[in-house]
Amino acid sequence: WIFLLFSGSLSAIPSEAEFRKLAETWTLHQDGSQEYRYYKELTLFTHTAMNSTYGQTFITYNPDFQELKIHSAYVKQKDGTTIQTPDNAFVEVLPAGAADAPAYNRLKEMVIVHTGLELGATIYLDYSVISKAGYLPAIDVCKPLEESSPIKEYSLTFNLPASVIPHYALLQLKAQPQKSQRQDRQQLKWTFRNLPARSREQGTGLQNGDLAGILFTTYPTAAQALQNLYRQFDPAPTPQIQELVQLITEGCQSNSEKITRIQQYIQTELSDCPLSLSETGFRFRPSAEVIRTAYGTGIEKVNLMTNLLRAAGIKAVPAAAYSIPSETDSCGLNAIREFVILAEADGRPYRLSVQNADPAATDCTFLVDLAEGKKLLPDPPIASIGYQASIVITPQQE
Repeated sequence: WIFLLFSGSLSAIPSEAEFRKLAETWTLHQDGSQEYRYYKELTLFTHTAMNSTYGQTFITYNPDFQELKIHSAYVKQKDGTTIQTPDNAFVEVLPAGAADAPAYNRLKEMVIVHTGLELGATIYLDYSVISKAGYLPAIDVCKPLEESSPIKEYSLTFNLPASVIPHYALLQLKAQPQKSQRQDRQQLKWTFRNLPARSREQGTGLQNGDLAGILFTTYPTAAQALQNLYRQFDPAPTPQIQELVQLITEGCQSNSEKITRIQQYIQTELSDCPLSLSETGFRFRPSAEVIRTAYGTGIEKVNLMTNLLRAAGIKAVPAAAYSIPSETDSCGLNAIREFVILAEADGRPYRLSVQNADPAATDCTFLVDLAEGKKLLPDPPIASIGYQASIVITPQQE
């Protein structure tokens, strides 16, 4: 086992709660099926922790390809009394990110309402999400190692076939995993002790380099990880795309003006579906479906925008933007900060975002071309596109 001790007092700012134990385990089987197992022991110290911060646990999964198993869920009160979580405290709902996205209404979110809470009580929860073979392309982890409350003991375990060569890196920490191998299986395990609570400053995050974290992936290379996405891109503009881009760019006098019009269409005419890649099983819909339904996830909008630019005769290359300082092959798909499009028009380079009109808002340390897996630095300076949008609010008639 490997232990990291953090110096400094945690008592300067009283904690709402404390994770006595936190354990996450990822298991990849030979047939490609996976199991993610989560275990926590969380002691509550404040009414805020009890009634708000930790009163519920949320688990998103896809029942078509994944099975959720609750191994145990109970609360041990301060006097030792054990309160088992009743059946009616397990509530299955639609994830908020899929609320306005009918194509993703098959997703489920299990809400576990922890009952019997009081000051000094400890929540015990142990569950697994089991994924069928072929649903998830690889083990792909990018997560902070700091929670909103201190952690006394935190273990991360990866069980893999012996033939798999994993790539991994720790951010802001230095520790090597304990490794073991038996027959055709291998295990890598990190154990940390006395991790402090994460900063509560606004904007703090793993992508901003503010938190300790871990990257772990079983993709052979970052390029092969991105190929799992790029092969889902539309191969060429369809007649429908050609007609749409003519309508969008009507009257444009230059390719730069066409880029502005196309980006404005993507950002103002399509609703945003905030589901992450992992929540959608690293899959996305073709451009025709995004146009028909008038909404899309980030990667779906990048696919459509790439198609529109190419149909307008503009060179466009989709790319993944990373801001995490690490070796490229340690970065799986979950480590991507944003998908962007590299374009050229009128002798100028553009880095285009489907989320921000200003490319400077997508701060990154390097880019990787989805098509060829080439690592690129975000230099030279990228030309900016700007436009104004007006919102008119009409008072309702009484």
